[in-house]
Amino acid sequence: MALTAHWISLDKSSGRLSLKAALIGFHRLKENHTGINIARTILHLLDRANVTVKVYIPYDTLRSHCQLSLQIGHFTLDNAENNAVAMKELQSRLAKRREISDFVNFDHRDNRIRCYAHIINICSSHIVASVTSTSKSYLGGLNVPFDDSETIDQHEDSDASDDGNFDEEIEEQHLPDGYDNLAGSKFTSWVEGIKRDPLKRAKRVVRLLRSSDERRTAFRTLIRDGNDRGWFKRADSRRTLIKVPLLEPLVDVKTRWDSVYLLLRRLRRLRPVSWSRGLQLDCED
Repeated sequence: MALTAHWISLDKSSGRLSLKAALIGFHRLKENHTGINIARTILHLLDRANVTVKVYIPYDTLRSHCQLSLQIGHFTLDNAENNAVAMKELQSRLAKRREISDFVNFDHRDNRIRCYAHIINICSSHIVASVTSTSKSYLGGLNVPFDDSETIDQHEDSDASDDGNFDEEIEEQHLPDGYDNLAGSKFTSWVEGIKRDPLKRAKRVVRLLRSSDERRTAFRTLIRDGNDRGWFKRADSRRTLIKVPLLEPLVDVKTRWDSVYLLLRRLRRLRPVSWSRGLQLDCED
């Protein structure tokens, strides 16, 4: 677990404020990453760095008790449930310290800043799900808990949660009526494409290509031979010869932010392989 401190420092010579940062600790958690263990480790690292008092005492209290500069502590964490529990446990442990128990003002909600990038990723996942067959269980694992009573699916590293079996037929999507009322041929073509659930098809291609070392090796060999023999051409009227990068398809894993975008971008770069060679994947081999 890494704990980094960020603060504002006053340069006495110039009178200017500057942002500072320091790695307080890079600590190995040998036990389970529960909220209680995380809180205990955080407090240990703060004590070791001799900055604990600067984390949870508000400025007015500091000014009346000692000559310390403004240091109001907040923790930026992602939205995992164990982090919510850790902040609540940290509040409890700080309040039990007798020497400062009368003026401790650390609140596990107010002194926590949720990871904005994580929230954006959750929102974008719901947008993608609105036009794909993403399962409800997948979205349920993305929920941001309001407090410690709500839970998050901890088994969230699987990329196969909503892709189905290789042999399963991909059914046509049933979109809200509003999509069919969009005007223009481009919109009509887009809606027809969305109904075919292209994301699910893309995920299936990736899973097939990555399903065994034999298939991975065969795909790399195909790209290498195609580049050497001039098999790959651009999908335009000129059919310009191109070189395909020797890359593997990327898997969509919901704990890797932007992974849907990265998966699709990588497939677009590898697309000339299927155009030029009529790539077919036999699910039975």
